[in-house]
Amino acid sequence: MNNAVQLWDGQLSIITTPVPHVKFPNEVIVKVVFSGICSTDISILSGDFPSAKSVILGHEFSGVVSEVGSDVKHISIGAR
Repeated sequence: MNNAVQLWDGQLSIITTPVPHVKFPNEVIVKVVFSGICSTDISILSGDFPSAKSVILGHEFSGVVSEVGSDVKHISIGAR
């Protein structure tokens, strides 16, 4: 289960999405441990920064690698 704060037409909500999985050999999945917001997110909320009608806020994050594709050789599961 993934939860995110979404802005939709000026209203904030918490949404739940399925956990993603590697689809291509060169992909890496990162399980987000911490996420933050920045001034751009605040500007989107206040309407001062143009954005799509629906946007998931918070793009500054850190986490742990939870899945890697078969072609990924320089990152392993558990890496921060």
